[in-house]
Amino acid sequence: MKDKTALFVNAEIAVLAKRFYNDYFWHHTRAYAIFEWMTRNVRYDEEKLHRIEAGGNPPMRGPRETLEERKGVCIEQAYLYTSIARAANLEAGIVDVLKTRDGKREHACSSVKLWGDIYYVDPAYETFAIKHRKVRRMSDLEVEEYFHTMNKRELPPFLTKTLSDEPTPTGIILKTWKRKLVTAAFVATSLYGTGVYTGIKVKQIEQRCRWREAQSANDLERSLETYLECVEREIKKDF
Repeated sequence: MKDKTALFVNAEIAVLAKRFYNDYFWHHTRAYAIFEWMTRNVRYDEEKLHRIEAGGNPPMRGPRETLEERKGVCIEQAYLYTSIARAANLEAGIVDVLKTRDGKREHACSSVKLWGDIYYVDPAYETFAIKHRKVRRMSDLEVEEYFHTMNKRELPPFLTKTLSDEPTPTGIILKTWKRKLVTAAFVATSLYGTGVYTGIKVKQIEQRCRWREAQSANDLERSLETYLECVEREIKKDF
């Protein structure tokens, strides 16, 4: 199954992100742990790079495909890092690298906000807090427009209305213990990338899958598991 969107969280990514969330309390250690896991488990797709350099236009992988195949070019690795990081309650995004640290162009990496500052994370270069020469943070809307263009698809109108045109992350961002974990963007991009939902459908799922307020880390973990299981069941009913 081809990924429908560039940034989303399926069940496997959610479980992986939960592990980082549970094991690493501090945001900077969590962000680095995800990066380290990426460098050990996801290799750079040299074959695909050669096809692109030869003038080919192979389909762009989304985060689920990159995770399953354990390989990807720079932007595909950035999609996966950003999706895992967001699901692990980190503010992350995609970065258009206009000029790399070694002078190359047409590159991409991730960004993560730590201690109020933006750091650039580049799994393809295997470098955390990399210093590229010229970068531009992309909005989620730009990211999805590029992903859909590269895969020769039209961007669904619902995503156009849902995603921000500012370079600030949407999706899973837990701001307080007593805040709902899921947003319309998370359900819209859906588990397994199974489709786009209308605002009415999102509300119906949220009503059926009540988010229980959490008072502790353990309580949050149980609530997350229950909520994701419920959302997954509701989405699967349509397919």
